[in-house]
Amino acid sequence: MKKLLGLLVFSLLTSFSLAQDQLVIGAALALTGDFATGDVPVLDGVNYIVDKINKEGGVMGQPIKLIVKDMQSDPAVGGQVAQELLDEGVSVIIGPPITGISVGVIGVAGTQGVSVVSGAATSPEYTFVGGAPAYLSAFGDNVQAAAAAEFALEQGLTTAYIMSSPDITYTDNIPKWFVETFTQGGGEIV
Repeated sequence: MKKLLGLLVFSLLTSFSLAQDQLVIGAALALTGDFATGDVPVLDGVNYIVDKINKEGGVMGQPIKLIVKDMQSDPAVGGQVAQELLDEGVSVIIGPPITGISVGVIGVAGTQGVSVVSGAATSPEYTFVGGAPAYLSAFGDNVQAAAAAEFALEQGLTTAYIMSSPDITYTDNIPKWFVETFTQGGGEIV
C-alpha cells in the first residue's frame, strides 16, 4: 500500500497545480464482475490511507478527494468511467487489476496524459498498454517467477517440470520467466 501511495503522490504532484484547493484522485476499479476480488480490497486500502492523510493535513496542505467508479470488470465500461473521472478533474487514476480489462481506462487516460496506477496488477504488460503512463504498485510477474526459480536453485533443486496455459498472460508468461532464470542458473527443464 505504501508503494501505491508513493506512486499516487508522485503522479499527483507532477500534474497538480498549487492553485487547486484539493488533490483529486480517481479510481476506476472492478468493484463488481469477475475481477472484483482484486479491487475491492484495493479500495478498502485506498479509503483508509486517504482518510489517514486527510486527518493529518493532506498533501502539501491540500486534502485528497477520492472519486470512485465501478468499471464492472468490463474494458468498454472502463473507458467510459475513465472519461467521467477525467471530466471531474482527476489528476491520477487508480486502475483495475488485470491488463486486459485495463485497456479502456489506460487508453482514455492517455488521451489527456493522466497516469494510471494499479493497486493489484502484477503483469508487466500493464505498464505499456493503452498509451498512458501506467504503473504497478506490486512486484511484476517476471520478478515473482525469477524469485521462485532462484529459491528452487538455492534449495538444491536442479530439475523442474513446467505447466502453462495460453488462456491468460499470467499462466502463459510466468512459466517462461521461471524457465529463463532457472536454466540460466544451471537448472534443467524436463
